[in-house]
Amino acid sequence: MIIGIYWGKGKPSDLTKFLQSFLEAATATEILKEGIIVKNTLKIIKIRSFICDSPSRSFLKGVANFNSQHGCQKCTVEGQYSYLSRTNYFPQKACEKRTDYGFRTKQDELHHKYDSPLLKLPIDMIQDFPIGYSLHLLNLGIMKKILCGWRDGKFGNSKTKWKK
Repeated sequence: MIIGIYWGKGKPSDLTKFLQSFLEAATATEILKEGIIVKNTLKIIKIRSFICDSPSRSFLKGVANFNSQHGCQKCTVEGQYSYLSRTNYFPQKACEKRTDYGFRTKQDELHHKYDSPLLKLPIDMIQDFPIGYSLHLLNLGIMKKILCGWRDGKFGNSKTKWKK
């Protein structure tokens, strides 16, 4: 069940204020810990996931964006900057996975920008924020960079430029 869909011309200036009514509803009655009784039956309530695009996910979690050196939301890989492509890339494939405990204790200090108000909720700050959609991973990220590079010949190799 979708609880809310948010949109606008820009991100909220104050995340805590933006999430205030949601956090109050989720924590005021202890509904997430104790559940709710409906027709004499106890119903357990759990926030299953927050579905966000990459910029929104970073904003909600208070972490570095996906294209920064410490931006991977699932592992602790450190990105390297490429002066050729003017982007960060992640050379390691086998890295330590992020955990909810590691996130909450800020084991990777450079990954965190500020404390998210969502830390007050009984959620897993890693697993409850799924990643795996093509929009920012391919269509607006890698694919756009590749297409513009081929079009403009910015890869430093004339064989990679499209011919008219």
